[in-house]
Amino acid sequence: MIKVLAPSRHEGGQAFERFVRQVLDSCGLSQFRTRLKVTGAGPLIDIGARNRKDATPTIGVCRALSREVTADEVKSFFRRYRRERRRNRRLRGLFLSCTPFSPKVFAWYQTLDSEVRQAFQLLGPDAIVARLAGPHRLLDPKAVDAEIAASSTYPPGPRSIALLGGKLYWVQTLLVGRRPKAFCVLEGSGGAAPRPVCQEIKRLDAALRDKRLLDLGLRERTLLELLAQEGRAVGELARALGEQPQEVLALLQWLGKEAVVTSQREPRKPRRFDRYRLQRSFQNFLHVARHFLPGPYRFRFLASAFAAQMITTGLTSYLEERFRLKLPAEDLEAVTKLASISPAALAFVLSTPPTYVMTDREMNARFIPNGERERLREAARTRFVSDLTLRAITDGLHEEFSSLLIARDVRVYLARIQLKAATLQYPLFSLRAHHAHTLPGRKPVADAELSLEFGAVMRLIQEYDHAIQYLNQAIRDLRDPARLKTAWNNKGLCFFSRRRYQEAIECFNEAIKIDNNLKQAWFNKAVCLREVGDTLGALRCVQRSLEIDPAYKEANDLLRRIQG
Repeated sequence: MIKVLAPSRHEGGQAFERFVRQVLDSCGLSQFRTRLKVTGAGPLIDIGARNRKDATPTIGVCRALSREVTADEVKSFFRRYRRERRRNRRLRGLFLSCTPFSPKVFAWYQTLDSEVRQAFQLLGPDAIVARLAGPHRLLDPKAVDAEIAASSTYPPGPRSIALLGGKLYWVQTLLVGRRPKAFCVLEGSGGAAPRPVCQEIKRLDAALRDKRLLDLGLRERTLLELLAQEGRAVGELARALGEQPQEVLALLQWLGKEAVVTSQREPRKPRRFDRYRLQRSFQNFLHVARHFLPGPYRFRFLASAFAAQMITTGLTSYLEERFRLKLPAEDLEAVTKLASISPAALAFVLSTPPTYVMTDREMNARFIPNGERERLREAARTRFVSDLTLRAITDGLHEEFSSLLIARDVRVYLARIQLKAATLQYPLFSLRAHHAHTLPGRKPVADAELSLEFGAVMRLIQEYDHAIQYLNQAIRDLRDPARLKTAWNNKGLCFFSRRRYQEAIECFNEAIKIDNNLKQAWFNKAVCLREVGDTLGALRCVQRSLEIDPAYKEANDLLRRIQG
């Protein structure tokens, strides 16, 4: 139902006329001629227009009643249309209604010939919404369903569209105990409507006056505050939000009924001193995530301690159950951690239909042999990880991505891409690229220390060439012997991993020159010497490391291997 709301009949009629022109434009009509008549039952508009493409003339009528349109009302206009059509065989008819047609209207309409129905059309509220959703003047009803589900855990009730001040708003009631006891308002194109608009809609619509208004804008801002810092009292939240304490308290109590927040009593203090926090459950995490991940606050949401805890404790089992993909433990852990730093990847995990692999029952029905089943599962696993990675790469371009990485204490982020294409006759292209993103820690340090840290983390992700570049900078600029020996030792480990053993030995020698008691450098040198066939040299080095620390487990293991 589309309701025309205005302080007076005259203003309501004018707003309704502007709305009808929008509808006619979305129907491909132009050269409008409208005549407004305001009646006690609601405004009525006579319409004259032409098709924008072929100038076919159209006459019509639009009604905004508080009840269903009856068959007699439609038949009366149809008779007028038939009289006009005798003078112009190209004439088309259009009956628009902001309220549903009665069943008798559709029963009568189906008795008409198909050619007549094609020339004479009925557009009820659902058809009008569909027309307006096409040119993006109005949010698609399915998108409204998703936005409402992300804005409240209560099930939706009856929904209407309010026409107020020439603008359209979705008015959604919420069922509490199977009865519509609350409502919220969305802008016609999506997003929370301003509170004054919501209050005006409630004042003008008699059906909403006994229902509680859920301010979606205040709800979102309150959740953001609780994400930023948990355990907040009503007064603290009210000051942070710039709202009256009673408004914030009422909302928190509502969120408590939704099981979105929970409160903790302060001993021997009134209830206004209760401290509120987000409910720690994976189901609540899914609800809050589906609200924030599509919007502008997705990076702030994912950077919160609440999101980090819920992802760590619940996402792994959710992934396995949802997608039926038996990922190796290492890949499963990596996917979970990737989702903790990429809003797009997490949204993909939570909202994508789980269609990557067929169930065993589906495979049995298609008589797929066991060998082929495993190949299909492996292909599905690869495609899933690829889809996830592509979404994470797009997040890396966002200006807030660095803040999220710093919140997760990530020090380096590297994306490597390879693209190839070919026809049947020849290759088209082959491109490779990478982007390395390094971030400072939470404590400010000198540039030389940063180079040492970046070199260490690059080595951990096996990017040895990048690591060596950073370590060379650190070796050039560091003055502290304790840090300099670490840089030489890490550089040697990079060369060792690249099987450049002689260069690795030279690095470990430099570290030993600085600190003759650095057991790790002696041990690492022993490993390199053994690799190049110098068993005696390896034995001397490992024995030296054990002189420094007789309990050095790795050195004892290497000694046994050399002697055995």
